[in-house]
Amino acid sequence: MCEAQGDELHLGAMYSNRACLWIMLNDPKRFDSDTKAVLELARRIGNIRLERDVQLNAGYFHYWRGEHAVAEPHVERVMSLDQKRLSQGYRPDGDVLLARVKWARGERGPASAIVRRVIEHQAGARENKQNELLLAPNDQMLLHVIALATSNGSAAEWDEALEEARQLAQGQELIEVLELRGIVAQEAGQTELARRAWDEALAVGENIPNVMAERIRARLAALKG
Repeated sequence: MCEAQGDELHLGAMYSNRACLWIMLNDPKRFDSDTKAVLELARRIGNIRLERDVQLNAGYFHYWRGEHAVAEPHVERVMSLDQKRLSQGYRPDGDVLLARVKWARGERGPASAIVRRVIEHQAGARENKQNELLLAPNDQMLLHVIALATSNGSAAEWDEALEEARQLAQGQELIEVLELRGIVAQEAGQTELARRAWDEALAVGENIPNVMAERIRARLAALKG
């Protein structure tokens, strides 16, 4: 119908929404095809918001798939678009995702620097009553989690963060958080804690489509090996 009417704006939205279906089905080939279609439309009609949304989705999908080097340019593009589109300030959900990508790539120092910058940004937004710049509850939760990962958070702090994630996570975020908790525990030599986190991640993944289950199963198998 959009094609028949020449409605490129809603055609782009359709491709963007359908790309989310390919994330759920873990189909990178069709995801990349629809993402390319969205980007071509968004740039032709000059719709920055449309490009921003699909770039963020691409960052998430490739990050969740463990393709961190592919994810990073998409997330950086989100941040660039935000700076161009919202000169008075923007909600830094892209920055929170970039910190997680950096951490996953082993760039712990840069990840920590991004976390500190976002925390300072949010404090300033609250002080100035700029509620439109505050992170959504799930993104605030993810900021809390990556802050713990970059600062050697205590077991009690992690327990609090996990309970928060169980209440606030959207989509596949809880699986991501549990996988990250297991990685942190494994790095600290806490094998049983890592196993519990990854077991819960797999249990959560039984009820929602996700792209991380195979990798988490491999992590558990490696623990047993």
